Amino acid sequence: MYGETALHRAAFAGKVKEAENLIAEGADLNIGNNFNETALHYAAKKGHKSVAELLIRKGANLDSETRTKETPLHCAASHGHGGVADVLLKNGANANIGNNLNTTALHLAADYGHKNVAEVLLNKGASVDIMNHFDNTPLHLAAKNGHGGVADVLLKNGANADIGDDSNSTALHLAAFSGNVECLFLLKKRLI
Repeated sequence: MYGETALHRAAFAGKVKEAENLIAEGADLNIGNNFNETALHYAAKKGHKSVAELLIRKGANLDSETRTKETPLHCAASHGHGGVADVLLKNGANANIGNNLNTTALHLAADYGHKNVAEVLLNKGASVDIMNHFDNTPLHLAAKNGHGGVADVLLKNGANADIGDDSNSTALHLAAFSGNVECLFLLKKRLI
């Protein structure tokens, strides 16, 4: 289904021994499914750190891109798997690669409210004020979606609350418009 290999399925299920056996038998680590997702994308999506470590040790491409240009790090970030994100980054994954909309892993962590992933990314060099295709910074997304914990982490790591998006809205505007009181309070406190 979807052009998956046995290695994709082993990675999805978190089966380290099966993945190891498949690799020993010559399974291609970097073959993509119909969407160009590799086994490492699957391991990252499901949070299977041990499988990710195995695939990386055996030479999986850390920054392989899907059809929408998402890397395994994007998958780990959007699904809240800080442990896998940490493994990817420690092994050289690029924290600032954008997908087809220039959305980075930090944007996704902020968008979905994954504070633990945001902390890992920022500790490993993710750019706090990087903009996506819509000129949104991670802070814009955290504020818009009411993720106060992530907004706080971003602000403590130097996020610029005065940057406007493609309609010149700041994070404060987005928090107010969305009715996100926690973010509104955090951002207003910065102005005082």
